[in-house]
Amino acid sequence: MDRIKPSEITSEHVYLSRRKLILGLGALTVSALLFDACKGLGTATPGGGSPQPPAPTPSPAPTPTPPTDELGDRATPYQDVTHYNNFYEFTMSKEDVAPLSQKFKTLPWTLTVGGLVNNPRTYAVEDL
Repeated sequence: MDRIKPSEITSEHVYLSRRKLILGLGALTVSALLFDACKGLGTATPGGGSPQPPAPTPSPAPTPTPPTDELGDRATPYQDVTHYNNFYEFTMSKEDVAPLSQKFKTLPWTLTVGGLVNNPRTYAVEDL
């Protein structure tokens, strides 16, 4: 297997100039921070006091908007999301399943394997 020489991966010029790049980025960051810190120091106010921030303009109260999904469509109401299902054991109406299944007992629930099997057995749902 041929080995690649390190000089073929990165040219020597680029390798040696990386410190100049890092130094330049550091200087740019420091100058940006200083510029931001000095913003507003040169503004004069009548009477020689410190500059006052502009008075906030009152904005109208936001009107509540109905929640929307990521595409901007109206969000499905919580009641519909939590009570609509496709289980037809109780009724063919998808909206009526939730009230009709309120008293449905799920514990203890077992599964019985029987018939033409070598080892008939009953399993608790927790064992599955």
